Amino acid sequence: MDFLRGRIADLGLRCGFRERQTVYLPGNVLNVTELKREAATRAEVGLRSRFIDADALRAMTGIERRGAILSSGAGEVDPAALVAGLWRSALERGARIYAPTEVTDVVPGDARQPGDGGRTRGPRQARRVCDRLRSHEAHQAPAATG
Repeated sequence: MDFLRGRIADLGLRCGFRERQTVYLPGNVLNVTELKREAATRAEVGLRSRFIDADALRAMTGIERRGAILSSGAGEVDPAALVAGLWRSALERGARIYAPTEVTDVVPGDARQPGDGGRTRGPRQARRVCDRLRSHEAHQAPAATG
């Protein structure tokens, strides 16, 4: 969520992005005891989740239950505006978008095309993009503690 929020801000996209919290209520699948265990498990793996008691749930939502999981790190966005903004940004930086185009096959390996001057396209190029994204995320990640 932090990466998405940052990217939207960096590119100046107007897509209605808003962070949201989510409340998971006890019900048919998980009762209150199981929700407490689920909240602890989520927190252990780094998700921003915690169990809240009935009073906190009522104060936040007006819902009368014995408790719930409160999770942060969710969001909402206008998907069409987000995609349009990402496309515009990519085009401004020299990307080419071909539409309408149907992908019918993906062939791993060296995907040189006849007459393309020996330029490599496809998986190698995609791998470079993915590596750059991972590198960017690693530089943006907070330092580990503990």
